[in-house]
Amino acid sequence: MKKRPQGQSIFLSSLFNYFLGGFTLLEFLVVIFIIVLVTSTITPAYIARRQEFKIQQSANLIAYFLRKALEMAMSADEYEGIIPSGGYGVYFQIVPNSEIFLFADCNNDHKYTQGNNICGPNLAERIEGETLSLERKVELQGLTPASPLNITFQPPDPVIFIDGSETIYDKAEILIEFGSKQKKVIVNRAGLITIENLP
Repeated sequence: MKKRPQGQSIFLSSLFNYFLGGFTLLEFLVVIFIIVLVTSTITPAYIARRQEFKIQQSANLIAYFLRKALEMAMSADEYEGIIPSGGYGVYFQIVPNSEIFLFADCNNDHKYTQGNNICGPNLAERIEGETLSLERKVELQGLTPASPLNITFQPPDPVIFIDGSETIYDKAEILIEFGSKQKKVIVNRAGLITIENLP
């Protein structure tokens, strides 16, 4: 029998001898099994939360862009030295490439008009640097009434125009999707912007 070094307790001595011997194969497999079990339990919940975060972030960005156009119209912000007579709006397009951007409605048609001389010499309605990029893998899936969709806010009240009309449409809906998650951003004629969860 080994003699215990002086000043060392029996407990520490037995613990030292136990770890000196190493792990058995069974102990090693049990530890690996526990790690795999915990990982397989946590990973799906993490992925689902990540999807929920990304789609919520994208819906919030769309709502922010709409509120920004509303605020710019209400405060009569200048665009390159002029106050657009039609106010400000947000343009949405699904095909061929998804696009979301702010525009100044200089010709008062309540829609985005493509071209370089709409707001002045060599000045387009599309506001440079005001393009919205959704989170990675979040896609525009549907626009109601149709794609492309123009939502314009005309000062001073502001009056809300959906695809160029103040009265035809009660609301506009922007549907986004990421994986199995979907959300809808809704703008009604009163200017209320809401985010709706879909099952």
